[in-house]
Amino acid sequence: MSNQKIAIFLLLTSLVISACTKGEFSNSTTMQEQITLHNLGDISQKVKNEPSFTKEEIELFANGLVRLAANKDSVVGKTVLDIIKSQKQFVRSRSLSFCENTISRVDLALNHKFHYVGFQPRDEGKQSVDVIVFEITNTSDKDIREVEGALQFYTQNNQLVKVYNLKFNKPLKPGETQRFGNP
Repeated sequence: MSNQKIAIFLLLTSLVISACTKGEFSNSTTMQEQITLHNLGDISQKVKNEPSFTKEEIELFANGLVRLAANKDSVVGKTVLDIIKSQKQFVRSRSLSFCENTISRVDLALNHKFHYVGFQPRDEGKQSVDVIVFEITNTSDKDIREVEGALQFYTQNNQLVKVYNLKFNKPLKPGETQRFGNP
């Protein structure tokens, strides 16, 4: 192999290695600035004037400050990078929670049929109670061991009127429909 080919190979290898080892965040010296009670204005200017800060880093820093500012011990003494990492982890955990809730709702919509029957009055002792009646059909191929959730009623203008929490521990076999009532 000629020296020229070796030099090109080494150059390409170093470019690949440097591209793969780039840090998760920019390596600006401002990232290591420690926050005190009196230097947030200075840090703000440094962040503003630092071209290596990404849009995401700026947003994570600003939102992290807002979230943590209620307790000054959560901000004072931390570096800009500490705030950014903390906010990134917070956003990630919120996104995971949102994803989990979305998957549960989609799973419910795909594998179960819910039918609101209506209200039925019922006398319990000295007072009359309205019972919410609904049916659930298990359209999946697995047993349902428990039903838990909330039934929400909205106006035509999409304003929430009432929320009824529901929980039933009655098993529901595949293809089976059961009627439930909740006072």
